[in-house]
Amino acid sequence: MILARSQPLRSSRLAGPSRRRAVRDGLVVAGLIFCAYIFLVAAPVVRTFGYDAYAYWAVDLERLYRVPLGHPGFFPYSPFLAQVASVFDGLSLPHFLWLWTAFLLANVVFLGRGRTLAYLAFPPVAFELYHGNIHLPMAVATVLGFRYPAAWAFILLAKVTPGIGLLWFAVRREWRSLSIAVAATAILVGASFLLAPHLWNEWLTVLATNRQGTCGSMSCFAIPLWVRVPAAALVVAWGARTDRRWSVPVGATLALPILWVAGFSMLIAAATLAAADHVEKEGAPPARRFHLWNLSREAQVAGRVTAARSFVARLRGLMFRPTLSQDEGLWLAGTNSIHMLFMRFPIDCLFLGKPDASQARVVVGVRHALPPWRGVVWYERGADSVVELPAGTLQRSGTQVGDRVRFTGPGAGG
Repeated sequence: MILARSQPLRSSRLAGPSRRRAVRDGLVVAGLIFCAYIFLVAAPVVRTFGYDAYAYWAVDLERLYRVPLGHPGFFPYSPFLAQVASVFDGLSLPHFLWLWTAFLLANVVFLGRGRTLAYLAFPPVAFELYHGNIHLPMAVATVLGFRYPAAWAFILLAKVTPGIGLLWFAVRREWRSLSIAVAATAILVGASFLLAPHLWNEWLTVLATNRQGTCGSMSCFAIPLWVRVPAAALVVAWGARTDRRWSVPVGATLALPILWVAGFSMLIAAATLAAADHVEKEGAPPARRFHLWNLSREAQVAGRVTAARSFVARLRGLMFRPTLSQDEGLWLAGTNSIHMLFMRFPIDCLFLGKPDASQARVVVGVRHALPPWRGVVWYERGADSVVELPAGTLQRSGTQVGDRVRFTGPGAGG
């Protein structure tokens, strides 16, 4: 009788996670289909691909702010960004659009890592990639801004009001970070002003003309800026006091000068920060370096594995590193995919499941000699973390799917 009662109870416990996983995967598939529809079906008919990006390519410093809002080529950003954009004058429009779209995709991959497909399935991201605005680079800037406050200069010189996110530093009395952000912005403004002071006067006029933060288009939300900015300030201040970093991109999104549908693509930065905060609260291994031992083969996989403990360290991974010595490795907790963008050497990848009671982990996936730039693993089922190793490491240790491995050393159980 007890067994008969326990079986339905166990089934109900399993049904919850399975149902949630099915709903999640279904939404991702639906979002990816929508994204494909925009580019493969709607784009050839509507023919407005790169509508916003066109303004960056068509920058004319002689008549920078002459195009009115709502017309092709309208450039609402600071003269500094116009001066930067002018370096693309030599490219044809098709070449620029492909280059710009690739850059935006790189922003999604940088923020997404194991969630890249889910981020691409988020409809505002699809709209952002289609129109080619700068919300995705701004999302990256809000994330990098915690480690590199100077990144906020880009946001302040682009859309200004999302700079409300700097309240994070003020509320937390992180005056050094706030000073760096302000100083970096002032330096760029000063240099640009010396080159073209008249453009700054024109830009201030443009800002004053569009200060209401509303538009007549059905693709934007007609909530006045004077309503949204105080709400954004409250969100950021609350997040700063409760240590919720994801509140910063949420506040920055609310404070956009005009709240377009594509502007909500900035929220993927909030998802990235929320996931990173969760991993850090769960606890990365306190030891910086430890051994990775293959229990099934009784062989050492790597003797100097480093845990990417901070959020920025996990985002950076092995990008830009010149090499990885033979006995080294990098453990990225809380991810089930990797990419090889900005990598300079091939690597082996070891995908691990969650630890059991003895802190051993099952190998759920292996990849050998993934090439720089071209290699990618979008998703490895059952993986909870990945260890990046020099190419050839897995072959030398004989590590295969199904093996049990364990991290050894002080604090390696995390």
